[in-house]
Amino acid sequence: MQAGIEELRRVIALSNLPDEHLQWIINHSEYKEITDGDVLARTGEPIDVMWILLEGKVSFYMDVNGKQVYYFSFENDNETGGVGGLLPYSRMKNSLGFAYAVGKVRGLMLHRKHFPALEQLNPDLIQRLIGYMTERAKTFATLKLQHEKVNALGKLAAGIAHELNNPASAIDRISSELAKRLKRNFGLTEKLLNHKISSDIINELQNLVEQKEIESLTKNRISALKRMEMEDEIAEWLELKDLLGNHIVGETFAEAGFDSNDLEMIWNLVGKDPFVHVLHWLENLLNSQRIIKDLSEASKRISDLVTAIKSH
Repeated sequence: MQAGIEELRRVIALSNLPDEHLQWIINHSEYKEITDGDVLARTGEPIDVMWILLEGKVSFYMDVNGKQVYYFSFENDNETGGVGGLLPYSRMKNSLGFAYAVGKVRGLMLHRKHFPALEQLNPDLIQRLIGYMTERAKTFATLKLQHEKVNALGKLAAGIAHELNNPASAIDRISSELAKRLKRNFGLTEKLLNHKISSDIINELQNLVEQKEIESLTKNRISALKRMEMEDEIAEWLELKDLLGNHIVGETFAEAGFDSNDLEMIWNLVGKDPFVHVLHWLENLLNSQRIIKDLSEASKRISDLVTAIKSH
């Protein structure tokens, strides 16, 4: 099956050409039939012919980060005029992507070597083809920009998701730990009541904790070396009181700003027998407060990220 003048006239870009010009195009072109899904062009391959589509459609895909992304299609419509591939005065030498047949494709392939003769034959047609080429370049540039924006947005979203996931995971982990601490507080408080620890003593312990919190805000942050020295000092004091086997964590008290003098004061305040239970209760309280601070910092991190996103 070959192309005839009447069929060629139905191609929008060639619709007003005289019969002899249409016949000239037929005589100098190669007729092709292409099966659905077949490749007309591959990225980087030389492209030397203008496609004149008599039937079907050709879809064009660009390589974007190793993936083929759809850009646009050539078909016999007002946008592309039924012509594609290499057009006159185009600087393109190699295909920028993959072109696939959509459905059965029939057409003529006019080699670039015939473009000068075609311009002599019908200069107006060349200008019309340049117009299609210009519009195609605009469409291509617009779509390329859109894909770049979407790709950038995807990277940004992935980065934001990663940044949000860290504090969100921390909040989940911290909340679970805080729930355990609060549950443990019931048992520890019961032991204080069994030892008849008065509300006055509880208030004094609370004042001591609040004083340490104020000191942590007004004084310079304790260095890691200083904290280790305080931990060793507390361990020595516990050993002196024969309390090392009671699972008292000196790190918790050192981090909260307590030293051996503070523990001695508590010892004198509550007495020997209740002391271990008071210290376990106090340790649980200090850890709960630290967990709440961590929870606040994690939620603030999320809030700062959301604010930054809104601002962006």
